[in-house]
Amino acid sequence: SDRFGRRPVLIVSVFGAALDYLVMALAPTLAWLFAARLVAGVVAANISVANAYIADITPAAERAKRFGLIGAAFGLGFIIAPAIGGVLGSFGLRTPFFAAAAVAMLNGLYGLLVLPESLPAERRRRFEWKRASPIGSILSLRTFKGVAGLALVIATLNFAQANLQAVWVLFTGFRFGWGPLENGATLAVLGILTAAMQGAGIKPMLKRFGEVRAVIIGLSASALAFTAYAFIPEGWMILLVMLVGALGGVSGPAILAMVSRNVSEDLQGSAQGALASISSLAAIASPLIATALFAAFTAPGATLTFAGAPFLFGTLTIVVALMLFVATTRGLAAAEKSAP
Repeated sequence: SDRFGRRPVLIVSVFGAALDYLVMALAPTLAWLFAARLVAGVVAANISVANAYIADITPAAERAKRFGLIGAAFGLGFIIAPAIGGVLGSFGLRTPFFAAAAVAMLNGLYGLLVLPESLPAERRRRFEWKRASPIGSILSLRTFKGVAGLALVIATLNFAQANLQAVWVLFTGFRFGWGPLENGATLAVLGILTAAMQGAGIKPMLKRFGEVRAVIIGLSASALAFTAYAFIPEGWMILLVMLVGALGGVSGPAILAMVSRNVSEDLQGSAQGALASISSLAAIASPLIATALFAAFTAPGATLTFAGAPFLFGTLTIVVALMLFVATTRGLAAAEKSAP
């Protein structure tokens, strides 16, 4: 997208998603389903390109709020989509996939007919294969002050979030005997709180505390929520913990804004792609560790039965992210003071 512009990459990506859902809807065998998932992976770069688009059209001071709106959109989708999918699924297991393909196709047509390009030709740069791999794109972040540290913070935070997602249903079923209804309802509440925080709450938080302190508050709230999840004795208390955890929604958008400000305008796409790569790598490893911990502490005959062990591991991960963030921002502040 740094070379050819954001618009064509977004359009190809969204139409590719439509093809993926259509193939899944029509898949006659499991092999076809895996093939569709491969297509989805190839065209799944739309979030990083969307973030680069936001950076292109938004003044630096407003980027955290705009990144928060993208997060709020995810939260709303997290609320609405499962309900729609459940209703459509009653008409046949393939129906939700046809509907998803149609929605993606409409989205692609919107991009084709309405969406303007955000990256002018004079700000584009030559394509380089060394930046096109996950490792190459991640290593390129080292050329910008503090960005590599902030990228590690985002990866560590995403590692913790993937940890929670991997064992949530297992944990609530084991601890409280919850089924689909209870899990669906609480996850909908989580989506509402996340959307509210990132859509409406992030601006006043940044205005009141500034970016650095807002991120510290958000990470601290997330660590506190993870710890509470681990020890909570009654299921209804999860809703109270979610209120605290929702403050963590400010962290991701604010850090993304800090990264975008410290990267040159012609490398926004590369930087956002690198962040997506390192976050994806974290999301691969986290569920493996979280489910292994859950199995070890809930298996029959376990020395210590403690279903909340994965959440405590998530707390430790967020504390590491907080320490990395404090160290990185102090380094940036010191560099700014010493600059001529």
